[in-house]
Amino acid sequence: MKIPYYKAIDKETNREVEGFYFEYPETTYAFKSDGPIKVISCLCSYRITDWGLPNIPTLCNSIDKSTLEQIGWIDTEQDYFTGVIPLEGDKWSYKILHPLKNQNLK
Repeated sequence: MKIPYYKAIDKETNREVEGFYFEYPETTYAFKSDGPIKVISCLCSYRITDWGLPNIPTLCNSIDKSTLEQIGWIDTEQDYFTGVIPLEGDKWSYKILHPLKNQNLK
């Protein structure tokens, strides 16, 4: 399975962030008079730590949705999780995220 991978600008820091895109409603319950429920756009990723220690999940929920751009795919069918596969026609190389056995995504 291929999972889309994105980049966008964080509105709080004005820096580029990368990760997996998802949206969630700001609240579950509201009165009709409150108007429409705001949808929050997020990029979820992780920060690499030291060898053998768990990675730290990160969530950026202040992205500028107008800057959201798909930059590649994560292929979960590979035996090793080697990083992001560029979109068709792209000729850039990408960092290796980590070469660990990707058993939990199959």
